[in-house]
Amino acid sequence: MVSEAGSPTAGWRRWLGLGLRALLVLLVVNGALGVAEAWGAGAEGWLDPRAILLHLHLPTARCREWGCGPHVWLLVGTVAALAVALLLRLGAAFAIVLAAVLIWGTLASTGADLWGDVCGGHPALLAIVIACWGGVLVLGAVRWGVLLAVQGVHLRFPALLRLTMIGHFFNISLPGAVTGDLLKIAYIGDHSGERHAEAVLTIFLDRIFGILGLCLVASAMVVWNLPVLAELGREHRSLQLAAYTVGLGSIGGIVFVLLVELRERLVRLRPVAALLDLAARFAPQKLVGIVQRLAAALEHYRGKRGATLKALALAVGVHSLLGLGLFCAGRGISETGLSPRFYFLTAQVANTVAAIPLTPGGVGTRDMVAKEYFLALGAKPAEKVGSIPVVMTLAMIGWGLAGAVVFVFSPRRRPVAEPPAETP
Repeated sequence: MVSEAGSPTAGWRRWLGLGLRALLVLLVVNGALGVAEAWGAGAEGWLDPRAILLHLHLPTARCREWGCGPHVWLLVGTVAALAVALLLRLGAAFAIVLAAVLIWGTLASTGADLWGDVCGGHPALLAIVIACWGGVLVLGAVRWGVLLAVQGVHLRFPALLRLTMIGHFFNISLPGAVTGDLLKIAYIGDHSGERHAEAVLTIFLDRIFGILGLCLVASAMVVWNLPVLAELGREHRSLQLAAYTVGLGSIGGIVFVLLVELRERLVRLRPVAALLDLAARFAPQKLVGIVQRLAAALEHYRGKRGATLKALALAVGVHSLLGLGLFCAGRGISETGLSPRFYFLTAQVANTVAAIPLTPGGVGTRDMVAKEYFLALGAKPAEKVGSIPVVMTLAMIGWGLAGAVVFVFSPRRRPVAEPPAETP
């Protein structure tokens, strides 16, 4: 039962939300003061992020003792102002802070010098990292265009790329992996006319094909690296479990594709037909309608095998480019201990974990998982491990900023005026 506005329950919820937001502000400001103390204490203070985040830090006396200048207090004030501004959305604020903490922990736990690694890296290889992320967006736009064409919606490539880049910007701006998809749903109506419902459906199908592409690449990488994963010690049991889970989930995705392919034969079996009839009887009608429309769409695509295989191949290309980009990031900052297949394995596992909607675009979670795999697989030198995934993240954020520019200069959506009612 939903409580009415002004009731005691609503009041308690409002005060609880304000209290949680205030605690978040205190956490961020305390962390900023910890950064100021670590800065004044020297480089050794940066090596323990837990002390900076969890200890209580007080200003004035200590900063004056260490000679912290106005620039430190400018940093503290800026972070504090950001925290106050983020009070408007508690979930978004927590996700952004969590992403920053995970990025910081990735760098600090390995002693990585990100800017030194980038400035001293190989420009050509680092440029390929940026190009790989650009290729991901291009292939994603082409894949969506293929799915739209099957539904009779034909968009020119510049429009597809524009909407894809805008979606990428919102994916890395807000928590959740589908926030950009929601914006694409809003914009696609301006281009699809009477085929709006079919065009919206392709956005979800595009996400499904992306997951299937990840399944194919991930399962191949897990099987290829299975002997290496089995040799990891007990201290890396969680990494083994993550890789095996990704591999089994990928096999499950491939089985799902086979079940869709054999759907007509399966529904003729009496146990399967009885189970489907029972589900349709007790499940909510709205959910049943959604499933039926999705099944009809999948059946429609099953009849277009050429387009389906092309979309799936493009999805495999996307995740292969992400593996190639991670490899170039490592070699670009002179990491020499890992073979290319380890980079491709790490990219697929890290991207799967990053799909959990904890941080915007998986920023931070992807980097932390990749760092642990690189350390376990013997990256050399170890102090460069933290910089490798963050270089990929910087390239992803750079393309997100490009998407922000596209969004700012895109024509604003205008509601279509309804035709005037005819007079009798």
